[in-house]
Amino acid sequence: WQQWYDRLSRSQNDRQFYLYFYLEEPSSAEGSWLLEFQVSPKPCVSAFVGDQFDEGNQHLIQKVYEIFYFSINFGSFFSTLLIPWTLKAYGPGIAFGIPGILMGVATLIFWLGRKEYVVVPPTGKEGGSRFFEILSYALFNQKERKPGQSFVDVAKNRFPESKVEGVKAALSIFSVFAAVTGFWALYDQHGASWVLQADKMDRTVWGFHLEASQIPAVNPILVMLLIPTFSLGIYPWLERLGMKVSPLRKMGAGMFLCAVSFVWVGLLQEKIDAGQTVSVVWQFAPWVILTAAEVMVSVTGLEFAYTQAPKEMKSTIMSFWLLTVAFGNLLTAVISGLNRFQSGAMEFYFYAGLMVLVAGLFTFMATRYRGHQYVGG
Repeated sequence: WQQWYDRLSRSQNDRQFYLYFYLEEPSSAEGSWLLEFQVSPKPCVSAFVGDQFDEGNQHLIQKVYEIFYFSINFGSFFSTLLIPWTLKAYGPGIAFGIPGILMGVATLIFWLGRKEYVVVPPTGKEGGSRFFEILSYALFNQKERKPGQSFVDVAKNRFPESKVEGVKAALSIFSVFAAVTGFWALYDQHGASWVLQADKMDRTVWGFHLEASQIPAVNPILVMLLIPTFSLGIYPWLERLGMKVSPLRKMGAGMFLCAVSFVWVGLLQEKIDAGQTVSVVWQFAPWVILTAAEVMVSVTGLEFAYTQAPKEMKSTIMSFWLLTVAFGNLLTAVISGLNRFQSGAMEFYFYAGLMVLVAGLFTFMATRYRGHQYVGG
């Protein structure tokens, strides 16, 4: 467990926090398994946010997901700074207890507003997407396929056309999501390899000594700054120049930016490997670039996943969006496990090259994507 988690962990403090149950409190192992296999509400929360809008105000969906993501990073900023300090000063009991209490307060606030929300009722078995039924029928009945029909269109012989079109939409979304996996494989390095690089740098800034594990706190700060910068400044400016800023274009551009940030940290790593003293301040520029990529890909991805998902599959599609993060981390763990890099800089350059290839694949698939807006309950 420790070997695998070391490859995926964000920082030394996080490892200590996470592995406490395994290494220091064996009697608490059962409880830690509950953390491992908890049922996350994240896809349902993301879909619920979008459910509050219909065709009359769907133009606000982009902004509400920006606010949603801003709020997440607002909490992330304080947890990144305070939880490692709390763990060191007061131990795991308090460090675990504070987030637990705050989650309870948040749940109470959510419950108090229950009468104000738009609640889309469950579709039920008959009103569901029937995704696997339609896909299975299409797979085993291709002999009934008529000229001009797609692979899934053959299922229209048995299922309503709207259900079949929903399955086609979901498959198209999955093809786009597949390329996003490569982005997360790089992005989540910022909490591991970037922190390890910072540990080898001069971390005294304006007279203050920073811990390497505190450096990622700059990410949520930048997210909160860049979301309004893009929403109110950069995107409208590009639109005025005559460039259509579509969700897929934002995501593709963000992936290329991610590659640029890894080239930058690779150059820094070369100087470190050569024995030069490098200030951690030089990491700030790639942090800005990486966070800009995050805003363009992650925030936009939430909006894209909700608006493009058929009514019966919104939470499911949202869960697949989150699954791309897991597959990206798994890809990173596999590559790191092979450990075929002669230097730290070469590893950064490898990931940058991988991101360029993935971004190119994503751009190609995006040009072939034909989406449909599914908004409102």
